[in-house]
Amino acid sequence: MLNSEVDDLQEWIHRHIPYAFQYACEHWADHLGEITVDRNGKMEVDSLLEVFAKRTLLFWIEVMGLLGKAKEAVLLVRSAKTWVTVRGVDARFDPSLLPLLRDAERFVMEYMDVIHASSLHTYISALAIAPVNSQIRSTYGNLISAGPNILKGGDTDWSNYL
Repeated sequence: MLNSEVDDLQEWIHRHIPYAFQYACEHWADHLGEITVDRNGKMEVDSLLEVFAKRTLLFWIEVMGLLGKAKEAVLLVRSAKTWVTVRGVDARFDPSLLPLLRDAERFVMEYMDVIHASSLHTYISALAIAPVNSQIRSTYGNLISAGPNILKGGDTDWSNYL
């Protein structure tokens, strides 16, 4: 089902995605650069970013699609990637964090039209046809419950184009 086919989608969004949550979805990465707490506080933020990336990143992408903000999602992931890269020297990030953020950026760029048109297809189309070796597919592949079953010819890695 396309987002445009949902009766009164804006009302549904208003009821189920509170404004404060929308704000958090749209601005979380912007606030990373404003963090000026001590080393212990930063480490807590670091681990929370890892939890977000590994447990809820795909759900966030879905919400951004519902809000019509898939393009902004790419910019926010880029901002988070930059923050992780700059902090990488003094932080103890899980080594899989930066590759997952890179992959999330690629995923949204590759499937932006699908994510924007139908939040449901974030899972049943975009994730299902994402390259098998991609970090996003490895991390969230268990969420593919229905959708295309590619028997032959699917990509194992992202192409060099885009």
